[in-house]
Amino acid sequence: MKTSLNCFKIIAFIFLLLFSKGCICPSDSDVYEYHLIKNGFELNEIETEPGFDKSYVLYISQPLDHFDSRNRKTFKQKLYLNHRDYSLPMVYETNGYEIKKGSHTELPDLLQCNEVVIEHRYFGDSVPDSLDWKYLNIKQAAADQHRVFTLLKTIYKNSWLLTGISKGGQTTMYYNYFYPDDMDATVAYVGPLNLKEEDPKFHEFLRNVGDNKCREKIINFQRDVLKHKDEIIPLLKKYAAQNNYTFDMRLEKTLEYAVLEYSFAFWQWAGTDCESIPVNETDPLLLFDHLTKGSPLSYLDSANIKRLEPFFYQAYTELGYYNYDLAPFKDLITTISGDFAPSKIFAPNYESLVSNHKIMLDVNEFIQTNAKNIIFIYGEYDPWSSSAVDLKENTNCLKMVKEKGSHKTRIKHFDEADRNLIYDKLEEWLGYEIKNKK
Repeated sequence: MKTSLNCFKIIAFIFLLLFSKGCICPSDSDVYEYHLIKNGFELNEIETEPGFDKSYVLYISQPLDHFDSRNRKTFKQKLYLNHRDYSLPMVYETNGYEIKKGSHTELPDLLQCNEVVIEHRYFGDSVPDSLDWKYLNIKQAAADQHRVFTLLKTIYKNSWLLTGISKGGQTTMYYNYFYPDDMDATVAYVGPLNLKEEDPKFHEFLRNVGDNKCREKIINFQRDVLKHKDEIIPLLKKYAAQNNYTFDMRLEKTLEYAVLEYSFAFWQWAGTDCESIPVNETDPLLLFDHLTKGSPLSYLDSANIKRLEPFFYQAYTELGYYNYDLAPFKDLITTISGDFAPSKIFAPNYESLVSNHKIMLDVNEFIQTNAKNIIFIYGEYDPWSSSAVDLKENTNCLKMVKEKGSHKTRIKHFDEADRNLIYDKLEEWLGYEIKNKK
């Protein structure tokens, strides 16, 4: 149906060109849509996002394998396009997951320009019919994004600003690694660069982040929950029923993983603060209530784990991830053996996955030597900052760390001097004056 509609639009546009005599002419929207369709995009206009003139959901047919012409399999990749004016720059968000309408960074508002958000292959609506995992890798994903850039660059000829948040921030690094000449500038938000399958830097970070008092309160709270595990498990069962959660692990193991995740989530999201952590609490209801606020159990819900299967596959084949240090809880953990609780168990076919660390080492070397015009944004208290990029001697990029910042850190959270430093770099690299500085 979408293809037929696009064909109809092209025919209608040609008809207007051929038979108009000055009184009936194609509108700017007709011309715009014609160029998109001509370049292979299926499009539907949607409710316009605030601040833009037009908004569209686009689909583009992508090769499953960009590097083997004998493989003719394709899939449809989803994008959102928010249009202001052809003459303005384009913010290109390479999302690391599925995309939703209205979800975008601060940059299009800051620059008052156009924006395209691309869904990552194997997520959301951009999933091949045959789920062959071997085609889910950073090289193929970067090729998807490069092809979209190449097609849209014929329409939007001004400067392009690449961006992404978290896994999307990682994705911008890989894009620049494979296609270093595409973008005029990049803003990579809170994107880690993990150099091992389960990077031990996270453990060192959690042992030193914040102050001693807060870290001790976190560990003592985790231990208190585990001490009252038998009383809390019935609460977990009730909570799961109320929220329609199911857990692939048995409830005791699910609770232990939620407790282990608590410290990472506490610092990553700053959803709770040190003052709110219960101290020497024995009431299982109060302990469980705080746990659900600081370590949302939705993370361990089987539907969520299923949704994140592509992420975990990537984490344990190329991207790396973290595990949980059991040392402070060895006397209380009963469902997990060894010194560390793995996250690899959430990946599909996890026992057979083999991690390729070399590609991350190659990306790291590129960032430290040849990368240019990239601004890396981090929050000091975000555990992912423990595997932040290290620029070494590369002065062609900029790394900014917000004091006490979390995974939610954005440009707007920095003080005026740091914001102006970022603005100055973007204006220099883009050749464009930022008119909406905040």
